[in-house]
Order: sequence, then structure tokens, then C-alpha cells
Amino acid sequence: MRDVYQSFQELSQCERAGIDYEIECVIRRREIVVLAIHGGTMEIGTEEVAEKIAEKLNATVYVFKTLKTENPFELHVTSANIANGNQRHKGLQLEITTLQYEQLLKDNQLFNEYVNAVVSAVNSVM
Repeated sequence: MRDVYQSFQELSQCERAGIDYEIECVIRRREIVVLAIHGGTMEIGTEEVAEKIAEKLNATVYVFKTLKTENPFELHVTSANIANGNQRHKGLQLEITTLQYEQLLKDNQLFNEYVNAVVSAVNSVM
């Protein structure tokens, strides 16, 4: 499926903050930012995983939550196109499927193992 919007800037000009989407940001350590850019009704589970990883790393967490229940993927922006102005940020990017997120949310032990593995990977490159 092709994205309706090619950037967050484009999306924010057409969609309504607080109605169609919301952004949550908790600022902690600024050198590590955990992003969940497909949260809410779009890719269920991504924000929970991101929030837990950020909490364990004492890192900043940024969550873009789709609030639409009908056609939430209309707000999908490919992760490669997420930018802050013209500046792109480099870092560790995790790609797991929605089904994998759902499995993580159903199995507390698996969830904790996944989070701990990510935390270890981040700590090993810091």
C-alpha cells in the first residue's frame, strides 16, 4: 500500500492533532530516543514496547499514535521518511511485525526477554 502522506509535515497539515492522531513524548536522556512512529490503532503494541525499552534505558520516548479506528493506515508514513525538518537521525532500527507485537503483549516472559535483548544491544553500542 502506498502512503497517503510522504512526510509528517504533510500529514500534520491535513490531519487533526488530538482527533486523528496524538504525539506523546517523555524526555529523559537525550542521547537515546526510542521511537514508536506507528503506534495507536495502526500497529498495536509498538508504543508499549517502545515505552518499556525507554524506561529501562532511562531514554527519551516519542510515540506517534493513530487515533482513527477506520482506516488507521491512512496516517502511515514510511519510517525512512520520518524526519525532523531536513535532519534525519541515525540509530538502531528494529523491524518486527504487528503479529510479533501482539505475541509479545500476550506473553509477559517473551515481552521481558525481548525488551532486555534490545536494552543489551543498545547498551553494547553506547
